[in-house]
Amino acid sequence: MEWAFVIESSGSMRSRLHARSAALTIYSEVPSMCRRIGLMVSLGLLLLAPRALPQPPFAIQWGIPGSGPGEFSGISGLAVDPSGNVYAADFFNHRVQKFTSTGQFLYQLDSTGTNTGVVISPTAVACDASGNVYVTDYTNDRVLKYAGNGGFLLRWGSPGTTSGAFYNPNGIAVDDSGNVYVADEAHHIQKFAPDAAFVKDWGGPGSLGGQLYYPEELAVDAAGNIYVCDTVNRRIQVFTRSGVFVLAWGTTGTGDGRFNSAPGVAVDGTGNVYVADTYNHRIQTFTTAGVFLNKWGTFGSGVGQFNRPISVAVDGVGNVYVADNGNSRIQKFGTSQGQQAPVSVGAPAGSGLSLDWSGSNPAARDVRVSFTLVSSEPASLEVFDVRGSRVLAQAVGGMGAGSHSVTLSQGSRLGVGLYLVRLSQAGGSVSVKGVVLR
Repeated sequence: MEWAFVIESSGSMRSRLHARSAALTIYSEVPSMCRRIGLMVSLGLLLLAPRALPQPPFAIQWGIPGSGPGEFSGISGLAVDPSGNVYAADFFNHRVQKFTSTGQFLYQLDSTGTNTGVVISPTAVACDASGNVYVTDYTNDRVLKYAGNGGFLLRWGSPGTTSGAFYNPNGIAVDDSGNVYVADEAHHIQKFAPDAAFVKDWGGPGSLGGQLYYPEELAVDAAGNIYVCDTVNRRIQVFTRSGVFVLAWGTTGTGDGRFNSAPGVAVDGTGNVYVADTYNHRIQTFTTAGVFLNKWGTFGSGVGQFNRPISVAVDGVGNVYVADNGNSRIQKFGTSQGQQAPVSVGAPAGSGLSLDWSGSNPAARDVRVSFTLVSSEPASLEVFDVRGSRVLAQAVGGMGAGSHSVTLSQGSRLGVGLYLVRLSQAGGSVSVKGVVLR
């Protein structure tokens, strides 16, 4: 028997928390019946009173529009593995890219076809405790599993709406036992054992508690509860790992706790729930009981601004990664220990890497840099502020070996101050200092 605690819908959640007591309903799963028992319970035993949750500081960002390494066209899902590496589903480029926690490109899973192990239209990514990677392949109606080194391991699913089949899978999560949960446009959640054997499903179209309408991303908390982005219903729903409905929160709007499409969700190790509120261009945070804690972001392309954030992921130390779809980038927000300081390993002797802050220094308007690449391998220009936070990144590897000069595509965003510019390629890097005046 499994118990699920469900908060009654009458009254204000905030006023109840303020009073530190609430009416709870307990449901028990019993064949052919559901026993309902009403009781009063001190919320201090189950739910902590809402606490101030400060906005996490901006750490770094990476990505620009394009099809090269570190570039995106339709970034649609994020996941972080136990080592802190970041996976990004790059939908229109038909691939999943893997990065370090500081945005360094590692490799990609890609192809064009329907054969075993190729990615056509990835929408969501998840990682298990062993570092294996799971990808929902939207067009091919299947799930693909890879090892952390990119080696193909398993695939399952076929087009359809019956058990074990998929109709446009859009969300995926893995619990601590290795069970896999998949959301698709048949308006339900399917659960699979670690060997991909079908276990059960739940949901169905509708707007009542436990019903779903185009569910997307999923997340699992430390207790094994499943959080579902019930996107068209503009809410988050929570279920036990066996599919028992627990609670739901959210409605359409722009106020706190309201959503204008919410396709992305993540839960950190302390129980904070992060929701990508796409068309309100922000991230909202909640307790696991759905109590609003904080929000951040406005529409735009500056640091900490968003243009249709679509996915969110959290690593083991609390850093938050946001797929900023309209800006074709990933933004990372970190704890104080999550701030990323630039590390220059120095250009290898004789490598030929060079970098100059060309034009005027201080720069009055556009920021232009000249540099020399040693090959056509992936390369990047990064700009760090005086705190060591990366505030700008631009991929330049596709230019090939030789001397080049570019205007930084987002340089106009840089405020007055001192910056460090770093060029990285082929295992080496070289840095120069520059000043911006406006």
